Amino acid sequence: MRAAVLAGLAGSPAGNRLLSSRAWAQGSGNHGGAGSLQTYYESILTMAARRRREERAAVSTPAQVMQLRDRVREKALRCYGPLPERTPLNVRITAVVNRDDYTIENLLYDSRPGYPVTANLYRPKNRTGRLPAVLATCGHSANGKAYAMYQAFARNLARMGFVTLIYDPPAQGERMEYPALEGQPGIRGGTYAHNHWGNLMALTGERFSAWEAWDGIRGIDYLLSREDVDPQRIGVTGNSGGGTQTSHITCLDDRISMAAPSCFVTTFLYNLRNELPTDAEQVIPGWIAAGLDMADFFIARIPRPTILIGQEKDFFDVRGLRETYAELKRLYTILGREEDLQLHIGPGGHGFHPDGRRAMYEFFAAVAGTGEALAEPDTPAEPDPLLHAAPNGDILQAAKVTTAGLIAGKALALQKSREPLTGAALRAAVMRLLALDDYDQSTVPGYKTLTTTPGGTGNSWNSSLVKSEAGAVCLLHHRGPAPGSNSGKVSLLIPHESAAVEIPSVPEAAVSGRLFALDTRGTASLYKKIAGDRGDAFFQYYGGDYMYANHGLLLDRPLAGRRTLDILKSIDLLLSQGAEEVTLIGRGTGSVPALFAAFLHPAVKSLIQLSYLESFHSLTQDDRYQWPFSAMVPGILQRFDLPDLYRETALEKNVELVRKMSTREMRIV
Repeated sequence: MRAAVLAGLAGSPAGNRLLSSRAWAQGSGNHGGAGSLQTYYESILTMAARRRREERAAVSTPAQVMQLRDRVREKALRCYGPLPERTPLNVRITAVVNRDDYTIENLLYDSRPGYPVTANLYRPKNRTGRLPAVLATCGHSANGKAYAMYQAFARNLARMGFVTLIYDPPAQGERMEYPALEGQPGIRGGTYAHNHWGNLMALTGERFSAWEAWDGIRGIDYLLSREDVDPQRIGVTGNSGGGTQTSHITCLDDRISMAAPSCFVTTFLYNLRNELPTDAEQVIPGWIAAGLDMADFFIARIPRPTILIGQEKDFFDVRGLRETYAELKRLYTILGREEDLQLHIGPGGHGFHPDGRRAMYEFFAAVAGTGEALAEPDTPAEPDPLLHAAPNGDILQAAKVTTAGLIAGKALALQKSREPLTGAALRAAVMRLLALDDYDQSTVPGYKTLTTTPGGTGNSWNSSLVKSEAGAVCLLHHRGPAPGSNSGKVSLLIPHESAAVEIPSVPEAAVSGRLFALDTRGTASLYKKIAGDRGDAFFQYYGGDYMYANHGLLLDRPLAGRRTLDILKSIDLLLSQGAEEVTLIGRGTGSVPALFAAFLHPAVKSLIQLSYLESFHSLTQDDRYQWPFSAMVPGILQRFDLPDLYRETALEKNVELVRKMSTREMRIV
């Protein structure tokens, strides 16, 4: 999938300049420090969008639209990965609430064995026969399905004759899995927990986007098991995170007959331009690499009746929503089904506001043939406890397994089942998982020497911007005016956060020859603080470092691999200037790409890890780990782990491991 995007980008002079390390080494480009990673990803996504538009413009007949649908569906399903097997739902109705026009059944169903989903079923009264149904998905509300806005639309859909199932997403409402424990890191609900789990799922080859959607797909299974539900009239709707789930479910499930996502749909490029980190469920591995964008959630099932709902002042950029609608409208029109796609844009900010809900009611009523849409009555929200399905509203009292427990179990199973890799097979696996197919050792990167580095390392330390690949730079610190004039041995520090701060922490005994230090792309002074950052902390669950790691995931080019490339190219530069042997010195998060580079580069003769992560597997076994996503490699535990690399590297090189870091240790300066 990665090749699809890169091949397209390489098709133009601009694309060649962007993607070719040789062009960077010999030509000019963006050498800006702070913000270069933002520019790098914007350039790639801009050209990917342009290439995609050019390809889609050739689609002009109904047959071509359906062929496009089939291609998109195949790619999309591959990106989501295999879904779990269907197991017994084990439905339990724990309470029934009676109201004038409907009843509310509080229930649990197991989307996976021993893994219950808490839900409310709003069932119309005084209706007979097979009724249309709606799966209602929740945004990132702390109380999930009990959020007043979500109660309102579920309640009104029932009044209109729709059997409506609304359920709590993981880590919301009744499904909170992290109680406050004294002396333990706190894991908040909603996006915090989603990202926390999503990072670990990526290590094992899972996708939180598909994981969360599976809860909804099993909800549809429950609706279709009921004798009062018409299988030909099944809708799905939701706002924000619920709009995300609506988009995923409508892409994955062919039983849906109408969809109404609210306040999510835009384009990935607008999300990046607006520096919106987005959540783990909004990032599907390899999606952009496969040539897909948000319109493809719906193209995969075209011409399914769909209304896209947004708001003018939403942080999900309405310009992207309009572009997506225009792309879809053209395809629906070619099929003669233009009336099956609608757009509603309200005047407000983020949220499922009354105007958006009204648009959804009218659309679903028309598609399902239920008559006039009803106005919402001024009904107060039910108190949260009245809607609880689990004992005391606590899923931990009803579940046999937790999300973190299932992840840990998957990692253990992988550890036991994977065949040990050695030699060339391990090298090939490392190159593939790090997406280093573009690494060319014969090309020496260019560099630009800057002024003296600030930060207390002394006036004798200077820095050079190294052009490690097109559009991306790293910062090489060195004594003297330039990185040249090396002789024999050199040492290269890969720091935890900042070379300028951490150089004094390197013991003299660890240094062999001239000492250099490297800030890889997007770290230290190369880090561009974004609007989502809170305080001065670099390692945030929802900040810029996480955002760029997510875009690496979308492009099937992990940020950990790009940072490894920075090290490899910096070594090539030092070798071109007279160095013969390299000692790599890793520290904290820098120990991970340092290990990859030491294993891959023949000039590295020694690896000294002053502080290091023992294994990625250890993160999966600690449900309150603290390591950042940018240090992780998606899918790595399906093939190997860090101890395998240490073992193989030690066969030919000196490896010294000084201090093992805790899975919860982040501040080491």
